Amino acid sequence: MAAGTALAVVATAIWSGNFIVARVLRQSMSPVELDFWRWLVGLAALLPFSLRGLRADWPAIRRHWWYVLVSGVIAVSAFNTLIYFAGETTPAINLSLLAVASPIFLILLTAVVDRRRLTWLRAAGLVVGACGVVVLVTGGSLKVLTSLSFHEGDLVMLVATVLFAVYSALVRHKPAELRDRSFLVASMIAGLAVILPVYLTQAVTTGVKPVHAGAFVGVLYVGVGASALSYLAWNRSIALIGTARAGFVYYLIPVFTGAEAVVLLGASVSVAQVVSLVLIVGGIVMGSWS
Repeated sequence: MAAGTALAVVATAIWSGNFIVARVLRQSMSPVELDFWRWLVGLAALLPFSLRGLRADWPAIRRHWWYVLVSGVIAVSAFNTLIYFAGETTPAINLSLLAVASPIFLILLTAVVDRRRLTWLRAAGLVVGACGVVVLVTGGSLKVLTSLSFHEGDLVMLVATVLFAVYSALVRHKPAELRDRSFLVASMIAGLAVILPVYLTQAVTTGVKPVHAGAFVGVLYVGVGASALSYLAWNRSIALIGTARAGFVYYLIPVFTGAEAVVLLGASVSVAQVVSLVLIVGGIVMGSWS
């Protein structure tokens, strides 16, 4: 179980940087552009190491083409694009709070699909972890929480969290004959094939912005890191420890984001951050033991 948990931690640590990059690049690239290029870069990074496996797994990919297509559309075409769209109209605090729904949807969907009873310890872990995220995002201020307002991107972000839960459930039931890397690469190709017409339509109608050096570095990070490496780690983690336990680790994303702010931006550590870390780690432990 330790290896699976470690892989989930690696995936969430890299994904936390994805949210920062998305906020930085929102003025430089549209959501469709950023999503298209990140996955194209991720595919380019994985493909040279996957050609032999793809040839061997091609019969299995053809047999399960519908499964690969749905997984690719959800993960590549829809999920991250929706997050980027939400980030254009929704404050970061709303995005962070709505991200709390991801582990909840993951655990509930797992209980329904796998017909597993939701234990009281796992339910308590969900609540404790969610409280930790809320404390972290709001700084422990009830005034901040009560002053939140609804934005049109909130619903988009909520849909994205549901899609991520569905994708994770699909990964849990991946056909055994499909190896992890072959499945991810095939999903990337399928998802890119779906989003390519949207990207080309946007390029023709509204044009695309030139990619400057800073944007290139950001796309390289989300392409190689948040697309290729993170999804390989996350998918393997689910195979080792299951969707529910991996879902609890997802609570660490805002913790890693805060840590990056401390290291990179010189932000200070507050009491609320320490309390939130204790709550989130406590929730993960409770969920892992159940």
